[in-house]
Amino acid sequence: MERHLLLFIQKQTTNSGKDALIFLRDKNVKVLAQYDDTALEVLATDKQFKTISGSKLFSSVHEGLINAKELGLKSREEKEIIAAWNIGQKPASRDIKQGDPNKGISWGDKRFDEPMPHSKLTGDFF
Repeated sequence: MERHLLLFIQKQTTNSGKDALIFLRDKNVKVLAQYDDTALEVLATDKQFKTISGSKLFSSVHEGLINAKELGLKSREEKEIIAAWNIGQKPASRDIKQGDPNKGISWGDKRFDEPMPHSKLTGDFF
């Protein structure tokens, strides 16, 4: 089973960000998102999680909801990343909502307009 993780990069420099990405690529970790040189969102197995946690490239590794106040974050960017992360981790946004497959109208329904005819572009259009 894969874990959905948020990793904060230890040093927020371009080289540190590249080193972190190379490290994760070498460990076959799926990188879902990169937040500048600040954080990475990844999917990792339990074995990969242990390797990531033991790495000195990351200042912190998070799974699930994060309390930004407990981390003592300094930058506005870090706070925004955590706010966005927490929105995605809330149960309401994680649950699959069952839709009614019979809801809506068919493409062949009379309430749909028929397609517009193709129009020929004149030479001076472009």
